[in-house]
Amino acid sequence: MPFNKPLYQFFTKDHHHLSVLLNKATQNPDQIDFDSYHQFRIGLLKHIKMEEKVLFPAAQKANNGIPLPLAAKLRLDHGALTSLMVVPPTNEVIK
Repeated sequence: MPFNKPLYQFFTKDHHHLSVLLNKATQNPDQIDFDSYHQFRIGLLKHIKMEEKVLFPAAQKANNGIPLPLAAKLRLDHGALTSLMVVPPTNEVIK
């Protein structure tokens, strides 16, 4: 499968950005930084949407129309992550 460097770079950079936001939001588990968490939540949901709508179809197209084996698991993971974003962050949830 051909490697799409711009997509790879974009999603890698976004993963890092989301990690920084989550770490900032949960740096002190007893006092969640809700502004950072809100940015993380919006960013994660947007990221998931972009993976579902852009990355997975591009990967399938590059793979001769065959979905990547990992795509089904990632979709399940995306569903689980989206569900977790409904619950307000607490010390118990982020552990």
